[in-house]
Amino acid sequence: MKLKKFRIRQYKSITDSGYCSLSSDLTILLGKNESGKTAILEALRDFDRQVLSIPGEAFPVNGNGDEPGIEMLFSVDDDDLKTIREATGIKLEEKISAYVLENGLRIGKDSRGAYYLKDETLVQLLDAVNQGQRYFIRREEKKLIELLKGYTLPDLDLAAPVAVIQDRVQQLFVTIKSMLPLLKDENLQQAVIESLRFIKQESKSLPEKEPSRDVMAVFLNAVLDRLPHFIFFNEFNGVLPFEIPLHEIKSNQAVMDFAKIAGLDIDKVIATEDTQKRLNILNRHSASISGDFLNYWGQNKMELIIWPEGDKLLFGVKEADKTEIFKVQQRSKGFQWFLAFYLRLNSQRGRNNVILIDEPGMNLHAKAQLEIIKVLESMSTQDNQVVFSTHSPYLIDSLRLDRLRLVIKDAQKGSIIQSLLNMHADNETLMPLMSVLNMNLSQNLSGLDDGRKNIIVDGLANYYFLEGLRACVKDVSWENYHLIPSADRMNIRQMASYMVGCRVAFQVVLEHDVEGRELAALLKDSFGLDDTHIIFTGPGLGDQFEDLFSREDFFKYFLDEPFENVSHVSNSTLLKNKNRVWLAKQFSERTRAQHDILTLSDQTYMAFQNFSKRLCGIQEDAPAEGMKRRSLLSEIKRFPFFPFNRKTAETIEKVRQ
Repeated sequence: MKLKKFRIRQYKSITDSGYCSLSSDLTILLGKNESGKTAILEALRDFDRQVLSIPGEAFPVNGNGDEPGIEMLFSVDDDDLKTIREATGIKLEEKISAYVLENGLRIGKDSRGAYYLKDETLVQLLDAVNQGQRYFIRREEKKLIELLKGYTLPDLDLAAPVAVIQDRVQQLFVTIKSMLPLLKDENLQQAVIESLRFIKQESKSLPEKEPSRDVMAVFLNAVLDRLPHFIFFNEFNGVLPFEIPLHEIKSNQAVMDFAKIAGLDIDKVIATEDTQKRLNILNRHSASISGDFLNYWGQNKMELIIWPEGDKLLFGVKEADKTEIFKVQQRSKGFQWFLAFYLRLNSQRGRNNVILIDEPGMNLHAKAQLEIIKVLESMSTQDNQVVFSTHSPYLIDSLRLDRLRLVIKDAQKGSIIQSLLNMHADNETLMPLMSVLNMNLSQNLSGLDDGRKNIIVDGLANYYFLEGLRACVKDVSWENYHLIPSADRMNIRQMASYMVGCRVAFQVVLEHDVEGRELAALLKDSFGLDDTHIIFTGPGLGDQFEDLFSREDFFKYFLDEPFENVSHVSNSTLLKNKNRVWLAKQFSERTRAQHDILTLSDQTYMAFQNFSKRLCGIQEDAPAEGMKRRSLLSEIKRFPFFPFNRKTAETIEKVRQ
């Protein structure tokens, strides 16, 4: 059984997290401090069966009396159902098996530690198995009561002995038979007769004894035995000791983790008194763990050494090709943390676990953090799922943004989880994501050369806008331009200085605001740049790239929302509460998609074209009075990927005229 999604209610800062689906391998919780990331991990931990009840400190502090509750949806396969059937002896109907395989199992846990099935349909199906024929008789009795509203019917008392039930059924039969002439609707008469006939037939074959056990409880217990373990890590401090007496080995977590990963039989080591044999056993197993560890620790080549000395075992590390042996405690804090992290996590392999980690590797430098991802990915390829929180861009793969879940603290709703990267999320929440995108994009610095015009772009949003322009404006030789994004304005001076030092041609595209003008003046003074080197996103103060769109195009291609004529504000003003970077990125991807039909208005196209001319140092065109819309043929010429051939276009143009 695999965890598919979860929901947390009334737990610490969480009023209702909403449903959060898990990624296919790693699930990453992204959010600013105090957003509730740790509370989410702790709530998932408290779902584990070893947690007998949700701790008091998890209850909301608002004193409203609400109690915590956790709900999870697990996928189920045929092997899971087979195990449940064998463990319970319950003959699950085909309808139940098919329902569970399709919909999974929704299980809740309340604050007192009681588990229960959340799926009402499944509860009814299992209730039918538990109660046998009585369940179906009760269902038909309810149907009769609904059909004969306003009439008083005898109660069948289905909890009574069979003889009593059969007597009550006979009373019901007589009562309804006398009512039938009063029912003028023939369809109603027929429905009543069918229900009555079903009840009478089923009551005749009722067994004297119904099953004595609660099928739902037995089924649920078997399911709980199949649930994954939820293991929470918020620190990794178990450092391998330099020396440890044999009789203390089993009480040391780090040593036991080492032994488990290495396949080392501690009892055999203790029982082996011959020093040579003990040394050979230890060398064989320490070599295997050293090789695996080095696959992940890429900083410098280290070997883990273990050897016996009297009634003690000694642990050490040495650098490859060197003879000196060091205690683990003598290596860097980063190495100690990573080794403890590696041992603790890998000791959980081979089990059905959900691994929960709060802020792994916060104190490690960038390269070491990249190694953490390797370990976590290897864990997820085993029979494990991994959920962790982070602020670090080095733990985010820009090609796997599907792993990210945003944790946002709402003033009214408390902490909520968003499975989609939301354009409304604030910049602080998305900072690690924006950083990792910028780290990848800024690798373009390596492509500096004298053969192209290098353009430093103020901010990721503007970079993505320019990328979109490549697809929109075809009459500019974009291959002659090399776009280089800057995460923030603090970097622009450094990048400009670097290019001046490299003696390569470049321009800077700045947002047209007061700060942008001040930075432009500073760049001119510092590096002797002139107006041809500084290009603003729009001609007027306050203009942004999004203001180049006509209002219709802005809603259609940028916001992807129904048009709203808000004439008194600019497009950029409408974006103040939205995530501009994310929207710009979507626009860029859309314009570059060859299958997308993009027909910009003349107003938008001319504004984009004029910006391109400013970039090239060419005089802008003034918009003509009463400018007419270009013909479809010219649109096709402008957008080569427009999906009409010339003959079709000419036909449409004639109809238009």
